[in-house]
Amino acid sequence: MCLNLVSINSVFYYSPCCFTLEMFRCLICTMALCSSRTMKKKAKMEISEGPNWLDLPRDITQNILQRLSTVEIVTSASLVCPLWWNICKDPLMWPTTHMGYNDRCPYNNMDLVNICRYAVKRSCGHLKEIEIEHFCTNDLLKYIAEW
Repeated sequence: MCLNLVSINSVFYYSPCCFTLEMFRCLICTMALCSSRTMKKKAKMEISEGPNWLDLPRDITQNILQRLSTVEIVTSASLVCPLWWNICKDPLMWPTTHMGYNDRCPYNNMDLVNICRYAVKRSCGHLKEIEIEHFCTNDLLKYIAEW
């Protein structure tokens, strides 16, 4: 069941179904900026003005993070804060891995192979579905089959 609004300690948050990927990417960028040491004063002001996203229940945060691509989870979301790192390293977070190369992707084929290996390893055998486009190698297929 998906609710439009979630209340936690009398603070209201939008539920995951209300987020677009673009909104969530902006949230990741904002939280990454807030976590940098040079932005601590600004971050305290921004955090105190609105809801604290770290107060969201873990399952809601995980649901939101699972809507991101594998590359976004590995290269961005998992680096935002310790809570998100712990959620992203949970093997149940990785039942599917969809990776493809497009013109907007800033990573080369070797980077994508390494990200894919990381996702497969992180799944700890819970991987049920994998999709790889344009950068697959025989070594990568062998690595996936061994897990």
